[in-house]
Formats: sequence, structure tokens, C-alpha cells
Amino acid sequence: MTVLSTLLEFSQTILFYLGIAFLIFINKKKFDKLGTLMYVYRTKWGLALMENWGVKHRKLVKFLGYIGVVFGYGGFFVITYWLGQEAFKIIIQSPMAQGASPVLPGLPVPGLGITFPLVVGWISLFIIMVVHEFSHGVVARAHGIKVKSSGLAFFGPILGAFVEPDDKELKSKPYKSQLAVFAAGPFSNIILWGVFSLIFLSIYPSNGVAVVVMQNDTMPAYLSDMPQNVTINAINGVDVLTVKKLGKELDKYKPGETINVGTTENSYPITLASNPDDPNDSYIGIWLRGEDRNFIYDVEKGSFSDKLVDFITKILIWTSLLSLSIGLMNLFPIFITDGAQMLRANMEYLFKDDKKKGQKIWANINKVAVVLLIILLIPFFTGIFKVLFSIITGQISLF
Repeated sequence: MTVLSTLLEFSQTILFYLGIAFLIFINKKKFDKLGTLMYVYRTKWGLALMENWGVKHRKLVKFLGYIGVVFGYGGFFVITYWLGQEAFKIIIQSPMAQGASPVLPGLPVPGLGITFPLVVGWISLFIIMVVHEFSHGVVARAHGIKVKSSGLAFFGPILGAFVEPDDKELKSKPYKSQLAVFAAGPFSNIILWGVFSLIFLSIYPSNGVAVVVMQNDTMPAYLSDMPQNVTINAINGVDVLTVKKLGKELDKYKPGETINVGTTENSYPITLASNPDDPNDSYIGIWLRGEDRNFIYDVEKGSFSDKLVDFITKILIWTSLLSLSIGLMNLFPIFITDGAQMLRANMEYLFKDDKKKGQKIWANINKVAVVLLIILLIPFFTGIFKVLFSIITGQISLF
């Protein structure tokens, strides 16, 4: 594939982001500039509803807010431990580690061989952002903290959303109230993940049989010439009518062994590879759907109702998957996240007699977290440099 063909393949995505950048540029007087390529558009959207929910249901909102703090602490330690572990893999076992990479609607998801849908992706992100920011505002009002504005944020052509509580009022409130406001966004994302997952599972058109979509063209399933969207019903002659049964059957075999995968159309010999996360586990490189899993899948487009169901299903899946990951990442302490603000409130509470010491500890923890994040991005940037090097050396054609 040439550079030109790649650009043509993603022409709609490129035009979309260029269009956003152009709209920001011609309307820049309506935006407040907060930094290089960062603009915000302040509004009063949703403030009346935040007021209504936060004040009218004050006791319930406060109660849920405190539960959110517990989940916030749990998520803080889970995501910090997990990212630290992944960073360690990159340092010690770089060939086996995959690291992290930005995920943007309309562009491929690195390492998975699938593209994050442009329209579905932004609808999902919009739902997640609105729920996240609205929750901050509702909990703030329940604790008597003024919400000054809400609106849209732009990091270059990348869209975001925000709610702006009065910072002075927030800092004047008790320690537990501050924590509740900060934890509200990530906690709401976790709830959204649970709700959308339940909705998806309740309407999921499953007959208990696994359906496959290839991850990418280097995986064993793809190399076996097994087509997309086939139904697997057997492994070496053993019936596998559920995803759980398929997983148990695959666990019997080791990387390097060849198995016969039966489908409703044909059977295919597949030589198992090593799982990227655990070299001792076998791997065939497919996404699955079935009675007890909710991975991404594709369906053949038919009638309008089929297309609508497919569209809604993809929104449910992407919103569910992203909501959990975004909620957890917001708890990772990197200065601007909710987790960082929770940590700052903790440091101010623990070192109220020596605020400078508390601030210094908070800053140092955040710096360590930023270093971990940079380490996690090394494989992503290495991949970009390899592509650029291939273009410069002529290994990839421009046209």
C-alpha cells in the first residue's frame, strides 16, 4: 500500500478533522484560548438541569458521590498498577510488550487491525463526555458549589467537553466534598459501561455460536484463508457452540500446534501462535461474539432495520468499551486528570500544616506517572518512525 492510497482510504477522516480545524479558525473570536492549539467555547448548556438534579436530589447525589470516591480510589490503584506493569514489560521485555497508543475515531486501532468508526466513534465519545462532565456538575451543585459554565473544548481538531465549577468555592469545601466532585466523572463512566453492557447483552442476537472477525493479516486465522464473519462450530471435531466452550477447547493446545477449525461452511487447518500477552497461551487472532462475550464484530448489511440495529449495536459496544477505559485513565495521576486532583486533595489534607511539602510530593508522583505514560507510548512512536524511515528509504512508495 502506498502513502497516497492510504491517504485516499482515510480521506473522509482527514476532511472531517480539517473541517473542524477550519471552523475553529474562522470562529476563533468566539473561543477562549488556553494554550497552544487549545480552545474552549463556554456556554450555559445543561447548568439548569445540573442545578435541578443536584439540589432537588441532594441527599441521593451526595450518597452516590461518596460511593464514587470509593470506586475512584479503587480505579486509581488498578490503573496505576496496570500501567506500571505494562511500562515494566516495555523496559524489560520490549519484544513482548505492546504499550499504549492514542485511539481516534476514523483511524485504525494500532495492533488490532480494526478501524475506530468515525461517526459511531464520535457519537460514543460524545455520550461518554457528556455523562462524565454532567456528573461533575451535578455533584458540585449537591455540595453547594457553583458551576460557572459548560461547553466544548478543542485540542487542535480533537473535540472535548468540560464543566467548570467555581474553583475557589470548591477548594473552600471539606476534603470529602472535593473528592466526591473529582470522582464523579470517572464513576459515572464506570456506571455507563455497566448500563450499556447490560443493554447490549439483553438485546444481543446470539444463538450461542461464536462468530469471528480477523484482527489483522498477520494472525493465524487470516493466514489460514478462513473468511470473515463465519460461524465456528468445532475444534478438531469437538463441538464448540458457545464462546466459553471455544475458549476451553483452545486452552488444550499450545502455540505451534495445528488444529482443525470447523465452521458451518468449511473447515480450516490453523497453526496456533503465541498470545501477545502470554507466550505460553495459544492464539488464533480473531474477535468473537457469543452468549457470554461482547467483543466488536461486523455484520452483513441488509435492510434498513438491519443497518439501524447494526449502527445502534456498534454505538453500545464502543461506548461500553471506551467508557470503562476513559474512566480508568481519568484516574491516572497526570496533572490534569480527575485522579490527579483527588491525589492533590489528599496531599493537601495530609500535609495541611506543610502545604509546600504536600504540593511537592503531589508534583513528583505526577512526574513519575508522566514518565510511565511516555514509556508506554514508545512502541507507538517507534512504529511511526519505522513507517517514516520506510518512506525515506523507498521501502514504501509515495504513489
